[in-house]
Amino acid sequence: MVACTLAAGVMVVLAGVTGCSALADAPGCSDRDERLASRLNDVPELQLHPPGTTLHDHYSGCDQNDGFAHAGRTYRPVDDIDTVTAHYRDAATTAGWKLPRVDDTPVPQDGLATSGARLCFTRTIEGTTAYLAVWFPSDFGDKRSDVSVELTASHDGEAGC
Repeated sequence: MVACTLAAGVMVVLAGVTGCSALADAPGCSDRDERLASRLNDVPELQLHPPGTTLHDHYSGCDQNDGFAHAGRTYRPVDDIDTVTAHYRDAATTAGWKLPRVDDTPVPQDGLATSGARLCFTRTIEGTTAYLAVWFPSDFGDKRSDVSVELTASHDGEAGC
């Protein structure tokens, strides 16, 4: 990783060469999105886990590269992906989330996946579109039997599933 340096009052900017930038429109999280990240972490739908699974991991923050707030949970073990998918479809829609698309397309083994979400719900939170993604690490060849649920949203950047 290359770092931009501020030494003795002289800033070295090699934006075109190193990827560093001093431009105001450079990616990053706004103060609003930093605050939104902590509120996303408290959204009750992150606790909607399938029966028989337990919390394995949790996180929240703001993606400085793309400028969006996020919060997520990982639950395990998952015995049957179809049962888990049906659980989230029912629980999230009951909680007011919209399901504009279902992606049953297998993740390409040797290609670039643009989204790993099996389900991508949307809803307005604090005046902006929030996305609730349900995905399985096993779709990417991971041997774990987990389900991951992640919320993303942004007032000033771009978020999605």
